[in-house]
Amino acid sequence: MITPQVTDGDFVLANGSFATVTGPAKVSQDIQIAVMTPYGTDRFHPRYGSIFANYIGVPIGPGSSALISAEMTRVISN
Repeated sequence: MITPQVTDGDFVLANGSFATVTGPAKVSQDIQIAVMTPYGTDRFHPRYGSIFANYIGVPIGPGSSALISAEMTRVISN
């Protein structure tokens, strides 16, 4: 599958066409996009995205690390 390269939310152009990304860079890009997408906003894949935005501004407690780790595992598994 050909995956367009995305930088700062925009497609990257190269030689008059869309630049593509493969290998480890594709995996990294896919994870970054999933983490930045609010959970449930993709109508075709309702479990896509993350709830990391919900953690911004919330006090860190003893279970915070486990919550963040579990959410990251869910995003990657998805």
